[in-house]
Amino acid sequence: MTKRLLTACVCICMLLTLLPATVLAANPTYYGIFIAGTEITDENCSNITNEFIKEGRVSYDPVTETLTLDNATIECSEEYGAIIAIRFFKGDNLTIRLIGDNTLTAHGKNYRCIYGSVSDVTIQGTKEDSLTLESDGDSLQVDQNNLTIDGCTINVTSHNWGGIQAWGGTLSIQNGADITVNSYELSLVGENGITITDSTADAVASGEECNTINSNSGNITIRNSIVRAIGTSELAYPAVYAWEGITVENNSTVTAESSGMRGIFTDGSMTVSGSTIMATGTTYEGLVAVESLTVDHSNLTASGKPDDQTPAIITNCLNITASDMTAKGGVQLRDLSGGAAIERSFTITPDNGALAEFKVDDSNWDGSAAVHFKADAESPYDAKVSFSDEEMNQLTTYRYVRIGEHIHAGGTATCHDKAICSDCGREYGDVDPDNHVWEDHFTVDKEPTYTEEGRQSIHCKYCDATKDIRAIRPLEDKTPDSAPADTAVSAEEKERNAIKLNRKTNTAFKNKNLKVTWPKIKGVDGYDIYVSVCGKKFKGVTASVTGNQNRSVMRATIKKVAGKKLKRNKIYKMQVRAYRMTGGEKEYIADGAILHVVSDKNPVYTNAKKVRVSKKKYSIKAGNTSRIRASIIKQNRNKRLLSEGHGPQLSYVSSNKSVATVSRNGKITAKRKGSCTIYVRALNGQSEKITVKVR
Repeated sequence: MTKRLLTACVCICMLLTLLPATVLAANPTYYGIFIAGTEITDENCSNITNEFIKEGRVSYDPVTETLTLDNATIECSEEYGAIIAIRFFKGDNLTIRLIGDNTLTAHGKNYRCIYGSVSDVTIQGTKEDSLTLESDGDSLQVDQNNLTIDGCTINVTSHNWGGIQAWGGTLSIQNGADITVNSYELSLVGENGITITDSTADAVASGEECNTINSNSGNITIRNSIVRAIGTSELAYPAVYAWEGITVENNSTVTAESSGMRGIFTDGSMTVSGSTIMATGTTYEGLVAVESLTVDHSNLTASGKPDDQTPAIITNCLNITASDMTAKGGVQLRDLSGGAAIERSFTITPDNGALAEFKVDDSNWDGSAAVHFKADAESPYDAKVSFSDEEMNQLTTYRYVRIGEHIHAGGTATCHDKAICSDCGREYGDVDPDNHVWEDHFTVDKEPTYTEEGRQSIHCKYCDATKDIRAIRPLEDKTPDSAPADTAVSAEEKERNAIKLNRKTNTAFKNKNLKVTWPKIKGVDGYDIYVSVCGKKFKGVTASVTGNQNRSVMRATIKKVAGKKLKRNKIYKMQVRAYRMTGGEKEYIADGAILHVVSDKNPVYTNAKKVRVSKKKYSIKAGNTSRIRASIIKQNRNKRLLSEGHGPQLSYVSSNKSVATVSRNGKITAKRKGSCTIYVRALNGQSEKITVKVR
């Protein structure tokens, strides 16, 4: 009995001795993360090592699900059989924390630096913490999940495939992250959306038929960031592509250039706010926003292929507010979707207190001959303007379009008028009370008598200022009855005669000759007509017409100038002067305006066919002002009018300045009660009259 009890005790002791060994032999915990082929477990997570981890330390905290790379270097290659430097496939989230400078390389077909699928992946560190990735396959790819790069510096080189990709999820780059990607294709991908905030991203893709930055199911949003996207292949797709739309805001700068297609393309809308965009399409358009393009307090430059057909921008709705937009190649407003939900539109809104100019060039891609857009709404604008369908269709004919703030310049203010902008022809600033417009003759201020001197001076045309005051000697014969009558025409009479002469003076080419017509003036003995090629001085009288003809409209036909026949490609100027004979000498009593005219065969320029005014009658209270709205109907709508260098396209003259004056840009100033006529005249003499009643 005693032996049996002893044997049983020995067996029990042996079993108890074996129990700890059973417990220690339990299976390790696997976390679904591999470092160059070595899976992380609870046994090695504090310091993962293998032959591919060349430097630094790699560790994993399963509680916080954080993989830490501390100055780590991991090298994978076909020679050793390790395909992916970091691979993961399970877990709720994964954070890769960077400390110092870290490098992952994967050389071999389909070899990747980082690849896997968990709910969300975040790579984080400070600006000084970096991660360098170099691979023959995709450098960093996350499938069906979201990828966030937070605050760190990442440099990516992918020789054959993509750069940083989040397929089936979103890509976020934030908090001062600095990303540089050089890949064969698809440098940055966030299939369901890309957001870049307070960061820098520089992406270059060299492959064919691929985008550089791509969100083929979502939006791209860029805030307070600098982004550059370049596609270098001649067969590259748009450098930046988003299916739903693109938003660039908060002082961002985006540069997008594709050597194969457009710089930027979205099937939705693009909004730019407080930012700068440069979009270049070397062989296609620079920027295409299928639904709409809105630019608000921003700068946008788009360049299309420099040919005669490719525009810089295509969109259905264009809205520019307090911004500078340049389209080298022009703009087309049309629906690319096949059934846009938004009606086509085009608006320009200037900044508060500023002017917005709209300049176009119908021949030059670079805008070297850009002029202000002129239609029903003429540039520049001081309030929001919406353009008609006809004007939007007209927009497609231009090779260059620029919309931006207009700054007046040039011109000189006088005591009567504000300065006239040499670019837009509108007045600006204040009058200059010390800058006078002087008459070209003396005016007698005080008639001499037989006992006292008289006085004469040169007067300002608009105010009471005088200069060059001179004395007039007393009359020699003290017998008043023997004094000769004063037959000299006064300046006032000469001005009135000029108004009569100019109001219906016209010039036009007919059958290779220049036809000139003008109204007959009472008391005139004859008319001298002067003609020369524009840019040269008049060389004497070209033709003379006597004034005793029984007709109300005088005529002259000019066949030659300076002995030479008229040429269709030349620009001519002419003037009619009316005179009367006094003591056997011609005394000119009216000088007509100098008119400019071209042949209807001129290959470039055309004349005014008609002057059109919006109102022919004005009733203005004394002291108030009103603006004349006038335009020119061209003889040939496909040719240009003569430039401002030949004189203003339209000039304005009042028949009675004491009742109402009119400035060089059509501003009426009512002086005193009465009526007068204002004549609006084109360069070739075509005119329209306006009746002004001052109350």
